[in-house]
Amino acid sequence: MLKTKPRMQAIRRGVVGVAVGLLSLLHSLAAQAQMIPVRTVQGIHVYQEETWVGGNRIPVSILTLSPSAGRLRPIWAEPTGLVGLGELTSFARERGALAAINGGFFNRNTRQPLGAIRLDGRWISSPILGRGVVAWSDQGSVRFGRLRMQAELRNGIGDRIPLMGINTGYIVAGISQFTPDWGSIYTTQTDNETLLLVQADRVQAILSAGLASSVSVPIPVGGYVLAARELEGSLEAQKLVVGDRLSLHLTVDPPELEAYPHLLGAGPLLLLDGQVVLDAELERFQPTFRAQRAARSAIGQLDSGHLLWVTAGNAQESQGLTLLEMAQLMQQLGCRHALNLDGGNSSTLVLEGEAINLERRFLEASNPENATGHETDNGLPGSRRILPRVHNGLGFFPTTAQ
Repeated sequence: MLKTKPRMQAIRRGVVGVAVGLLSLLHSLAAQAQMIPVRTVQGIHVYQEETWVGGNRIPVSILTLSPSAGRLRPIWAEPTGLVGLGELTSFARERGALAAINGGFFNRNTRQPLGAIRLDGRWISSPILGRGVVAWSDQGSVRFGRLRMQAELRNGIGDRIPLMGINTGYIVAGISQFTPDWGSIYTTQTDNETLLLVQADRVQAILSAGLASSVSVPIPVGGYVLAARELEGSLEAQKLVVGDRLSLHLTVDPPELEAYPHLLGAGPLLLLDGQVVLDAELERFQPTFRAQRAARSAIGQLDSGHLLWVTAGNAQESQGLTLLEMAQLMQQLGCRHALNLDGGNSSTLVLEGEAINLERRFLEASNPENATGHETDNGLPGSRRILPRVHNGLGFFPTTAQ
């Protein structure tokens, strides 16, 4: 169990002894008026507190917001494509987001996404491994679940060619698609790829590449590049010739998620209907990831429909939370549904362009010995805080900002 050490003084005496503090009271704050947010900006409330977990005192930062009070959108670092990392404070500000939290996983070496991103009904990057997602509409409806996608290309003679991914850094044998959302150029990522350039739904050219990174081709405007990898991909590519007309067919499971125009994938899924449903093995996370303590980020939804964006820990694995402890934390916060986001050094919670979970004053209060962990240590004038570089996040754009 998580034990809270409250620092705020607005807790009524009658509730002391019944899981005192922010973590068990937040979901009823409005009704009971027992605690006061440390900050409120355009209807977004900020709470910051400390929690004892495994003998360590963990800083917790929380934003509460109504999804119907504005627009939720996935955002990513590179404005002209999907390959790139950046500080969430910077690209959230550039996109005009009032608040943001870091989102899905990514390959830090290739700077490519490893999970679902959907915007305005368009798959920016496809889901992987049946992992957890959060989906939402512009009317404020939100849904959590685990998502799988099946995709295939069909040609005019009835061949059905499995599509292993769309604009994803998750590399598997077979054929993957890269659209202009990826960027203006596709560069081979494995040895001996076969590249098919498709424009206006017709195969325009077929190329054979050598070593990984040795060939780059422009991604056609109004089209895409197919990258056929390993023997499986090569055999499928041989079914196509220049001039073939192709059509793309997608299905998702559960099918209800297809109705949501916006979606962000991460995982594992933590809560559904108030119950812990954590199964990191099912979502094919590695054993080390499943067992480690780390700083965590998560998004949850209360019975009222309000969303909680939560970061916990200080990016020190020895002083973070396990996945189960994060699920319990979200449950104690009153969440009905919750999804784990990328964590560790990526955990960032932004409001008005500032990473509030990395504010020095908050880290010093909870973990004095680690307070300098997010600062340059050269002692020179003008030294700036070193912020995490992430691939994507979830941004909130209030209605007043439209």
